[in-house]
Amino acid sequence: MNGFRLKHHLKTKTIRTNLILWFLIVSIVPLGVGMTITYTQQRSAMEQEAINKLVAIRDLKVQQVEKWLSDRIGNLHTLGHENELVILEDVFNNIVTGQNEYAVNENIHRIINRYLEDFAVYEEIFIINPQNGLVDYSTNEDSEGADKFADVYFTTPMNTREHYISDIYRSTTNHHTMIFSAPVFCTQHNPNNIVGILALRMELDDTLYALLLNKVGLGDTGETLIVNKDVVALNELRWYEDAPLNLTIKAEPAVKAANGETGVVKTLDYRGVEILAAYTHIPEIGWGFIAKQDLSELYAPINNLFRNLVVLFFVFVVILLLIVSIISRRMSEPIVLMSNNAQKIKSGDLQVRNDIHTGNELEILAESINSMADSLEFRIAAQKSIVLKGVSP
Repeated sequence: MNGFRLKHHLKTKTIRTNLILWFLIVSIVPLGVGMTITYTQQRSAMEQEAINKLVAIRDLKVQQVEKWLSDRIGNLHTLGHENELVILEDVFNNIVTGQNEYAVNENIHRIINRYLEDFAVYEEIFIINPQNGLVDYSTNEDSEGADKFADVYFTTPMNTREHYISDIYRSTTNHHTMIFSAPVFCTQHNPNNIVGILALRMELDDTLYALLLNKVGLGDTGETLIVNKDVVALNELRWYEDAPLNLTIKAEPAVKAANGETGVVKTLDYRGVEILAAYTHIPEIGWGFIAKQDLSELYAPINNLFRNLVVLFFVFVVILLLIVSIISRRMSEPIVLMSNNAQKIKSGDLQVRNDIHTGNELEILAESINSMADSLEFRIAAQKSIVLKGVSP
């Protein structure tokens, strides 16, 4: 009897287990596939959004830097075409002397000082004598008489006859500085004659660096940076103290940007941290420009999406398991009951009947078993009656 119960228990368990298993397979597999597709699509969309954002920031910042450069060049040409500077040729050729020379000098000083007031971004405006390379006029009196004959911002405009933009350098006041210079041409006699070299000196802390330090849209880890042709950092960095002119960057986007390339790449930055970087080249000055952000921050929404989907999946599985367990129990109960009754009939208990009203094939099967039991009971009774009659006197 115990063996029968164990065997019966195993069969009952197998039916419910199979039902639960197949219900779960039919439900979970489509759910898993759907969530996987959703995650893949959302991840791809978020990655593309992150790329688009960095590219947009890169392009916007480059436009701002190019406009900044264009404004400086525009200032050069505006001041260089000042009509009152025409007299420079006569001054440098010693044609103007005496009281007239004093008046002319005062007038030129007035012009450049006025420009310095109008364009507060500059620290100094000075004019170099093209004949000897000496500073004859400056908004800083201490600079007048300084010899600039060998300085590249003097020699280059003299040779190319075009404007020149210096590399960023550290000044004597320990500030990062640039000089913009351009030739001033004669407008009285020969327009090809250079009558002076106009130079604008500016410190970058409150100008270019302030522009680059604006990290709107770059989160807690992003930054923008510029490098020169030697891939040396030119601006302050978020993660490296005193980086300008002191840090040579070997990271892939910086190298490619310095070499004139444009693109987007996932790589390691100068800290060895995984980043997404959008880079390009600014040909006007030969700088490489990079906008970058840590992958860990960019992928935070993607990771949150993954965690949410995993939690949702397991919650759904638990709820599904409860529902499937209830459904499988209800579906297996009539089968279990019929199995129990069939075993009892097999053991000789012909009084057992199935009382199942499901309105489907299970009810028909239950009635068939009942009919079989009735038939067996009738036959056994009939046989007993025959036997009793056969042994009667």
